[in-house]
Amino acid sequence: MTTDEASLTSAEASLTRARTPHPPTDAGTGASTSTSTSTSTSTHQRTAHRWRLSQRGGFRLVAFLVVTGLLGSYSLTPLYSVYQERWHFSDLMLSVAFACYSLGTVLALLLFGSLSDHLGRRAAFVPALLGVAASLLILMFAVDLPMLLAGRAVQGIATGIVNGTAGAALMDLEPRGDRRAAAFANSMSIAAGSALGPLIAGFLVAHAPMPTKTPYLVVLVLLGVCLAGVALLPETVDPTRRTARGGFRRLRMPENRAVFLVACLGAITCSAGMALFAEFGTQLARQVHLNGASMGGLLVFVMFAAIGLVQVLFRRLGHLACLLVGCLGTAVGWAGIVAALCTHQAATMFIAAVVAGAGSGLAFMGATAGVNHVAAPERRAEAVSLYFVVMFMALAVPGVGGGALAQAIGLTGTAVVMLGLAAAIAAVMCVVARLPHVAHRL
Repeated sequence: MTTDEASLTSAEASLTRARTPHPPTDAGTGASTSTSTSTSTSTHQRTAHRWRLSQRGGFRLVAFLVVTGLLGSYSLTPLYSVYQERWHFSDLMLSVAFACYSLGTVLALLLFGSLSDHLGRRAAFVPALLGVAASLLILMFAVDLPMLLAGRAVQGIATGIVNGTAGAALMDLEPRGDRRAAAFANSMSIAAGSALGPLIAGFLVAHAPMPTKTPYLVVLVLLGVCLAGVALLPETVDPTRRTARGGFRRLRMPENRAVFLVACLGAITCSAGMALFAEFGTQLARQVHLNGASMGGLLVFVMFAAIGLVQVLFRRLGHLACLLVGCLGTAVGWAGIVAALCTHQAATMFIAAVVAGAGSGLAFMGATAGVNHVAAPERRAEAVSLYFVVMFMALAVPGVGGGALAQAIGLTGTAVVMLGLAAAIAAVMCVVARLPHVAHRL
């Protein structure tokens, strides 16, 4: 006889006793109540399990959450020039608006990076997604620069929690337990959201009614789908481990610090290039005679799409090879971007954007896989969150510095500085590749 059948038989026996003319004893009442409660709990658990997504379905949902969050974040790329013309602020303030997002993300990861390790993945996702929705509403109804800055800061904080939680959840939910596949899905989701955001928003800004509201409405609809899906997401954090660890912890590097630091260099070269393209995409397009918000969005899409596509084509490449080839490719791509700005050649700009994007994609894939490889399972969210702190700081610093440099030495000079950074990191990677005690761990 199964456990469920035994519980039902016990419940029926208790019910029969309750119908006899003799009053039940205290012990009989307690047994009946206990058995009834056990049966009710068992039924509730079976019903809850029936309404949960499978592990594979949960994995795909988490990837969709990342895409949607970054779709909202990068939808502002073609809108920056619209806001700048409408509210008459400088390139430096444009950089501050961009940096508010990155710094908000860093703040969220530092304060709440290990939140999902304590509360569970679902409990961390819900307030984060609601925060993203709130930020989009602020941006949708923004009437001046302070509202834009506030909306971007809130968006950064909420997106930081989503990204930190999603990185750990993808590792937990990968159907075969393949860490490399989970890192690949995380990288692809980030690349897809980052690429589609400027493309879709650029088209809507150029052709849809209410150009400063429609892009946000599209993302809000997708967020509604995400919130409904999170209710069905299987929980992967052990409740015992959750309750045993209260409060927030300081984010710490994994034990293998050398690999972690090398991975962070790969993330820096990718993030810095993405920051400049996301911030100045429309202006870069105008420098090579590609006018209009949709063309700026297209140029950014080309670079970000290359970041994702190269990860599909070379997903079997080793971590170190990805980092080395990626950093070298990024430097070559930015050399081409400088050449395009000097010659005002649109074709050269598009080719260089593809090369820089492909290099950044390989570097990012190798870096993310390296971090996941050395992160201990019980501190996975911590390690992933610290990695994202570095990545988003590499978005924020070039964002602000790029605006200041653009005002001081122009857009071409700013691209030359980026080329110097990419070349320096590529040189470091060449040295690291020759260090056996680091290379064999990647």
